[in-house]
Amino acid sequence: MPAAQSPSLVHIASHGYSASVNPAGAELMSLDHDGRPLLWPGDTNSWAERAPVLFPTIGLVTGGEIRVGGRAYPMPPHGFAKRSLFTVTQRGPDRCSLTLEATSSTREHYPFAFGLRLDYSLDAAGLRMAATISNPGSQTLPASFGFHPGFRWPLEPGVPKSSYTIAFADDRRITTKRPAQGFFTDESTVVDLPNGHLALNDDLFVGGGLFLVAPRSSEVRFGSPDGKLALTVAYENCPDVMVWMKPGAEFLCIEPWHGRPDPAGFKDDFSRKPGLANIPPGESIVVAMTVRADG
Repeated sequence: MPAAQSPSLVHIASHGYSASVNPAGAELMSLDHDGRPLLWPGDTNSWAERAPVLFPTIGLVTGGEIRVGGRAYPMPPHGFAKRSLFTVTQRGPDRCSLTLEATSSTREHYPFAFGLRLDYSLDAAGLRMAATISNPGSQTLPASFGFHPGFRWPLEPGVPKSSYTIAFADDRRITTKRPAQGFFTDESTVVDLPNGHLALNDDLFVGGGLFLVAPRSSEVRFGSPDGKLALTVAYENCPDVMVWMKPGAEFLCIEPWHGRPDPAGFKDDFSRKPGLANIPPGESIVVAMTVRADG
């Protein structure tokens, strides 16, 4: 599927927050609070994206294709939504909605009727991003959805990156996985979280992203005791969270996911992939996250 062209950005603002969204991929392109930029601006030398949406797959799929009803369909990494042009269906001072529906082009990759709507809204609680996945078809809709926002790390100039942590309100240890060449294995590691904190540094990501399996906490706090600014990231209907960066770069992705990359060697029907949502005909699910600036 060819990459979507970039039309004009949609701008929203409220309560000291401002954000812009690109209809190409429904990607959040900027997020500021009181004039302070929070979102990674993108850099072709490390990671050019900012906050892609992941649908209907997350990560890699075996052989670059999914299998449905005995037939193989090519599927790019993280799915096709981030490469698709969404339609802006609502636009207001503090909110906007963008939609993507099945076409002959999407059916070449994903043979299902679907509706995907991204709602962005700003208020005193921050930026809420909600994805509604609808099944207008007559068969069960298997789908994954993931958020992939990259935040500036450090959030403030002069604050050491190594002083930052991710704080969990309800976890003191957590099971983690690392995709092996992009795929999941049965291996996992339990990581202790002293006082609920995961210490961050570049070395933590030399082996790739750190996948947090089913945290009890419904939100995390990204910040440093040496700084004044922190972010609280809350998530709904996202069982797992991926944390990722490229060593040497100045961003951190905190990614609430409903879904996972393929297990290594997975060649079963797509509907049997672990972690999927299987949405009955006529029904929908909502996956959401909120970003709030503290300080």
